[in-house]
Amino acid sequence: MDIIPQLQTINKTTLISPVRYALHSDTLEVLDWQSRQLGGGFGNPVSLGLYCITGAAQERGETVPWSLVLKMAQGGALCVQPHSPWQRAPFSPFS
Repeated sequence: MDIIPQLQTINKTTLISPVRYALHSDTLEVLDWQSRQLGGGFGNPVSLGLYCITGAAQERGETVPWSLVLKMAQGGALCVQPHSPWQRAPFSPFS
């Protein structure tokens, strides 16, 4: 499956705020990440898809796993949420 161009623009700078927010940390650093499509985009004319972005971060010398859910809509609207079913409040650090 082709990666949409918007996913290729994600880097450490764009991930640091949502990852720190999800892990309740002001000091961790993102080490690496990868993405995969979860769904979406089928039959919805404004959806570019639903993606899971996972990776590792470093917090006080420890490697910590993390994951985010990225909802993408046409026109560049993004909504990043922690990957937990009970934490579904929208969070959009990309403005």
